[in-house]
Amino acid sequence: MIQAVAFDLDGTITRPFLNFSQIRLEIGVALGRQSLLDQLESLPAEEKQRGLAVLERHETEAAENAELNRDVKKLLDRVRELGLLCSVITRNSKRSTDVVCEKLSICFDHVITRDSGLPIKPDPAPLLYLSEKWNIPTSRIFMVGDFLYDVQSGKAAGSPTCLVTNGRDMPDTAGADYVVEHPGEVIPILDGWFAK
Repeated sequence: MIQAVAFDLDGTITRPFLNFSQIRLEIGVALGRQSLLDQLESLPAEEKQRGLAVLERHETEAAENAELNRDVKKLLDRVRELGLLCSVITRNSKRSTDVVCEKLSICFDHVITRDSGLPIKPDPAPLLYLSEKWNIPTSRIFMVGDFLYDVQSGKAAGSPTCLVTNGRDMPDTAGADYVVEHPGEVIPILDGWFAK
């Protein structure tokens, strides 16, 4: 039985806003197989700091303009009604995540950002941390996100996973256990588990 749900933030809890192609262009790094954060890590210190400043400016703008994704309020209410623990695991900064949570009046039992001192998704470390903190097996923490890193993190941790497409055509679902168009479609998945 599921005991907790871990959500991605941008594109899952909130409507997608960050334009990573534009951010890469502004920083001056090419679109490639590496994530933007990995690309920033490989830059010389001065360029890395400049790049992080660009990223944080975009994250702040996204946070200030954040809107809840489709049916997220209903989903979060249902998670609470079922008595599940609820977390956010995001590659965003703590500062921008705090702005989003305050602006949208949402709260979680635990928030993990790139500033939390843990390896970030797709590494399973955030889910392993929650498992230990809450004394819950990872197999009982449902990972829900809109990007392959969310699914890869969940799979590596041994957690069930759900990919939110937001209407995008995503031929590579990284083996997600569930694929839905919008967050509201997670509600019947949860209800189905609790009906068993």
